[in-house]
Amino acid sequence: MRCSPCSTEATSSCSWTDRQALDAIEQALTELTRAADDVTALAPGTIGALAHRLGVRPATLRRWERAQLLRPGRDRTTGYRIYGPADTRDAHIVHQLRRSGYLLAQIRPLLDELRDTASSRSAASALSARRDRLGARARAMLHASAEIERLLHEQ
Repeated sequence: MRCSPCSTEATSSCSWTDRQALDAIEQALTELTRAADDVTALAPGTIGALAHRLGVRPATLRRWERAQLLRPGRDRTTGYRIYGPADTRDAHIVHQLRRSGYLLAQIRPLLDELRDTASSRSAASALSARRDRLGARARAMLHASAEIERLLHEQ
């Protein structure tokens, strides 16, 4: 999620929003890690089965697919959507972020980053690294703000 640094308030808000997104993703990954023990939770399934598991309508999953958040495969004989483990993970993450108020356009870059990681362990590591970068950015903004304040009072 990229925010334009228009002002200190916008940048601080952006950092807060990024942290909220990381929290929501970590929560979804934690739930999925627990669910991984239950083979049926991540087993390939149909749109109806996944929608039922998430508590959403199949039309919602189709909307997420049109927004390129989900990339289900297709059954060769029927043409039905088939949601594999990665699709199920992505759907859980999208659902968690949507419940937290994120727009579909805000979710896509986050999912793209997560897809670049090979496992939930490396995803957790990537999230931790991103949280560290956010902390460093916040500290740099505070330092810059203090420096600006000092310069303004010198004049």
